[in-house]
Amino acid sequence: MNILLVKAFIHMRELIAPNKDLAGRIENLERRQDRAASVIEILVEDIDRMAVEVKHMKALPERKKRRIGFDIPPDGNSDA
Repeated sequence: MNILLVKAFIHMRELIAPNKDLAGRIENLERRQDRAASVIEILVEDIDRMAVEVKHMKALPERKKRRIGFDIPPDGNSDA
């Protein structure tokens, strides 16, 4: 019975060995993906900020309405 256990563990170790290499490669990919995601996030924030700035630049300045008619002095006296 002990020999079967040892053979089972040897077989498990043989199955796990190639997966360690694969796990390392996946970990490297995840690290690169995290870096790329952070760069993309920064770019999206910059684009959003620039879009707001462009929107403010495109906005027309407020026009002051001219009053139509005559101006009456506050004291009510008109020298005209």
